[in-house]
Formats: sequence, structure tokens, C-alpha cells
Amino acid sequence: MSIKRKRIIIIIGIEAVMIAALIIFLFYINSDTVRINRQLELAQRYLLEEDYEQAIAAFEIVIEIDPKNVDAYLGLAEAYVSTDDLEDAVKVLEQAATQTDSEEMLEMLEIHIAEIEQRQLAAQRAAEEETTVAVQNQTDDTARTERADLPDGSYYIYYYDSNDDNSGNFIKREKYSRDGTLMEYVVNSYDSNGNCIKADEYSRDGILIEYYIRSFDSNGNCIKVERYSREGVLEEYWIYSYGSNRNLIKGERYNEDGTLIEYWFYSYDSNGNLIKGDSVQNLSDNAIDQIGL
Repeated sequence: MSIKRKRIIIIIGIEAVMIAALIIFLFYINSDTVRINRQLELAQRYLLEEDYEQAIAAFEIVIEIDPKNVDAYLGLAEAYVSTDDLEDAVKVLEQAATQTDSEEMLEMLEIHIAEIEQRQLAAQRAAEEETTVAVQNQTDDTARTERADLPDGSYYIYYYDSNDDNSGNFIKREKYSRDGTLMEYVVNSYDSNGNCIKADEYSRDGILIEYYIRSFDSNGNCIKVERYSREGVLEEYWIYSYGSNRNLIKGERYNEDGTLIEYWFYSYDSNGNLIKGDSVQNLSDNAIDQIGL
């Protein structure tokens, strides 16, 4: 074999080795493991730089590649917490808990979830305190107040937004025991048409107990009332129907899954005066009062 031929074979061999090495290198840098590590490093850098939008995107790429990568879930939750999106942070950690069989990891995730939920509760209480202060400042300058005594000696104080005895909306109602101790209070919110669209019920310490959302038709009739827990979970709702003269003729009460609990009907004379009210499952007048009719 001539020297020239040997050189050609050697060159071809070297080129083949280089091509093979390049292929291996390209395969390596594009492997899932390398992509995951690269994205995790990038995401952590974004976190340190407080570029949370980019960090969230990078962590989501890791999870898309490896749905069981708990580090990515933890980092994503941290990014959400940093943007005060505590609800999504909890969802991410709950999702992570379904992707691991490690008891140690599950315990760690539960700790993180509990910490975030505590922060959610603290944020909610802070918001409630701000609302309480705002309402107190508002009612301090309220134009008019009224008192309504109850048979058991307790009483209500109503705060209105007008001096006119025949107009105005009551923006707050406080309930007191017979000895004058504040028991609870309700804060109402109105739309531009004067419809009470929300009522927040608080304990005497200013902690939200529950709230009601009201919907109205074009005639200003309340057609639906929804009752929510302080966490925002629907607990029950009421549906109302009206006659051509806008008199309430039917009410229905449902639990949160849409199951009918009870219903009632009202009858009127030719002048629109209520003459009869029939109910099924004994809907009480107190229940009607509670939902603002």
C-alpha cells in the first residue's frame, strides 16, 4: 500500500471519528437530562434576578420535559409566591405531590403547602382589616344612622349614605347585644343603579365570616343570591321569580351542587297586596330576612 493511500485512509478515519464525536456531543447536549439541568440553572438565575415571568416559563419547560421533577415544582411555586400568587403556588405543590412516591418528599411538600396557606390566611386577614378600617372611616362620616330594636333586647344600628329619611342605601349594619356589645356587622356594596350587589358579614373582631352576591334583572329585581364561605366556596343559593307587576311570586333555595332544598310561592290581590304565602319544607321568615328580601 502506497504512503499516499495510507494517508488518505488515516484522514478518512480521523474525520469519521470527529463526525461520530460531534454526533455524540450533539445528542448529549440535546438529551433530556442536559436540557433539564440547563433550564433549571436558567430558572434559578431568573429567580435571583427577580425576573419571575421568565423563571416561571423556564420551570414550566422542565415540568413539560419531566413531570416528576420535584425541584421544578418547588422553584415554580417559589416564583408564584414571589409574585403574591399564593393560590397558584399551592396548586403547583399539590400537583407535585401527585408526581412523587417519596414519603420524605411528600412531607416536605406538605410543609411548603401549609406555609403558603398560612401566608394566604394572613394576607386575607390583612385585607379584611383594611376593609374594616375603610368602612369605619366611611361610617364615621355617614349622613344618617337608625336603630332597630329586637325582641330579645339586642338591636341593629344602620348606617346610611344620605341625610334624607326617605332615600339612601345602608352601607353598614351593626348588631349589638342588649348590653351594647358589638356582636357582628354587615357591609353592603352597591352598583351604579343602587342595587346591593354584595354583602360581607364580619365578626366583631373584623374577621370575614361569609358573604352574599346578588344578581338583578333590568327592572332592578333581585333574581339570584349566592352565599359563599370566607374562602370563596359556594355554599347555597336562591333563585327568585317575579310577576308582571314586579311582585315576588316564587323563590327556590338550592345547595351548592344545584339540589333543590325548598321553595315557596306568594299570592297577591288585584291591588298587589300579599294575601298568601305557601312554602315547601317550611322556609322560615328568618331565612328570608337573612338574604335581604
